[in-house]
Formats: sequence, structure tokens, C-alpha cells
Amino acid sequence: MKKQKSKKILLVDDNPAFLLQLKWALKDEYKVETATSCSQAHSLYLSFEPDMILLDLYLDRNIHNYEETTAFLTFFKQLNGKVKVVIVTSEEDKRVRQNLLQSGADDYLTKTNLMDKLPAVLQAG
Repeated sequence: MKKQKSKKILLVDDNPAFLLQLKWALKDEYKVETATSCSQAHSLYLSFEPDMILLDLYLDRNIHNYEETTAFLTFFKQLNGKVKVVIVTSEEDKRVRQNLLQSGADDYLTKTNLMDKLPAVLQAG
């Protein structure tokens, strides 16, 4: 008997290859949708109603500050305070991590060790 997928996860990253890899890794246990932009994520958020969002720190490769991510994080939390938002990035700056956690992120994972840490985060969330 196939296990029922109940937890819904929205993956938001501007790298389609990364999204495909992550979706493939999660699809057997979770309902997964992907978005490559803020506007696409907003639309999917409203229709999909995810339990958790894995949000890339820098959605636009040409912007190297995290203000857009902080604004998007705040937006998601205001819509639904129960949604878990996990920042996923290759950035290992402890100051950035602390600022995002203080802004409401539920966790902050680096892409270098994502697949080692993600199962525990998904189980907890």
C-alpha cells in the first residue's frame, strides 16, 4: 500500500536544475510544487497552501542582498503564521543567518549539507 502524502512543500529557487533535483528527492514522501520567481511563488502559495516553504536566499542571481527574501518571508508569515519557512542557500554568513532567523525564518540550511540536514527539518516541521 502506498503511503499517503500529506505534507505540502513549496520549493522556491531561481535555479531550475536545483529545483528539479530537490523535487525528485522529495516527491515520494511529500506533495511538492516549485517556483522560480517571487510572483510564481505567490500564486502557487495561494493555490497550493503549503505547510513548508524552502526559500532560496537570493532569488535573483543579479541581486546580492537578502532584502527581497526578508520581504517575501514576512509576506508568507503574515498570510499564514503556521507555515514553516526554511531559507536554503550557499551563503554561510552567520550574520545573515541570524538576521533571517530573527526576521521569522524557521531554519537556515546551506546547500552544501542540505540533503544531510533536510530530513530532520522536514520531520520537525
